[in-house]
Amino acid sequence: MKRSELNEKILVLLSVTLLLAVTVMGCGKYEPKLSELGVQYVSKNHTNEDGSFPGITVKSVTKEGDNIIIQTETPFDQIQYALNNFLAFQTVNEKGNTNNKVNAKIENKNDMGEIIVTGEGVKDAKYIQVIPYKNKDNQTLEFEIK
Repeated sequence: MKRSELNEKILVLLSVTLLLAVTVMGCGKYEPKLSELGVQYVSKNHTNEDGSFPGITVKSVTKEGDNIIIQTETPFDQIQYALNNFLAFQTVNEKGNTNNKVNAKIENKNDMGEIIVTGEGVKDAKYIQVIPYKNKDNQTLEFEIK
C-alpha cells in the first residue's frame, strides 16, 4: 500500500469518526437556561390597560394531574388583561419538543393571578415557556415544572 493511499484511508477514518462524534453529542439531553422564580420580568412589546409595561413574577410552577399550575406574585387584574390580550404558553418535553396547543385560565388567589394550563402535551411536559416575556439574555422565559 502506498503512503498516499494510507493517508487517504486515515483521513476518511478520521472524518467518519468526527462525524459520528458530532452526531452523538448533538443528540444530548435538552437542557434549557431556566428563568428564575420570584423575579419580575417585563415585556416592552405590549402595554397594560393603563399604558404601563406589563410584568410577571412567577412564584412556582407545578403539575397537578393534567394541569400545570403557575402561581404568580402579579395582581389578578394584570394577569387577566395579559391573558386576554397577549400572554401565551408553550410546553416543552424532556427532548426539547415544543407544543403550543394548550389553554390557559386564571384564578384569583389572594388578589394574585394563578394560571392553570391544560391541553395537549401537558402530561409529558417538563418545562413551560411564558410568552412574550424574555430574560436578561433575551430568551423566552422557561421554567421547570416541579
